[in-house]
Amino acid sequence: DGGGRTPDTGAYDIARVEILKGPQGTLFGASSMSGTLRIISNKPDPSAFDADVSLRADTLQDGENGYGANGMVNIPLGGTFALRGVGWYEERGGFIDEYVGLNAVTKIEDANEVERVGGRIMARWQPSDNVTIDGYYLHQEFDDDGPQGYSDVLTGNSVPVTIVAGPPDFVGQVIPPFAGVAGDRVMTAPV
Repeated sequence: DGGGRTPDTGAYDIARVEILKGPQGTLFGASSMSGTLRIISNKPDPSAFDADVSLRADTLQDGENGYGANGMVNIPLGGTFALRGVGWYEERGGFIDEYVGLNAVTKIEDANEVERVGGRIMARWQPSDNVTIDGYYLHQEFDDDGPQGYSDVLTGNSVPVTIVAGPPDFVGQVIPPFAGVAGDRVMTAPV
């Protein structure tokens, strides 16, 4: 799942999005052979104070509610220096039911909840028309409570499993096959 390795950072208070055709390995590393997507954020502006807030809420059929907020503040500190702070919080409601355990005996409803919180701080100093120095710090925490994908075909273990390591009483025992659970927005985890 290539999407699972792509950072899902807050795209709020951005100036533009650049799509660069590949290969881009020289400038952006070996993972950019097929191209690069650049998200360019707005820079601090030493000429004026600015602030913005955005709120949102949603509901999912057969799932949980979600909500979030974004905020930005630009603070000029003198004629040549400015700070810009951006923050975001998102709570995505779950909609995938997860069945866990051998033979999928335990059901966890709406298991794929996601909480994302983060922000960035930028500084800009322009001592002259020909010199601009920018500083940038970004931090984000992403917490997902369950599977982010599901299978609408039967999942589970179709062959017996022999225990080969562990406590002596368990080694050599055979766990029979189990079918798992199939259905729309359902995931089986034999844990």
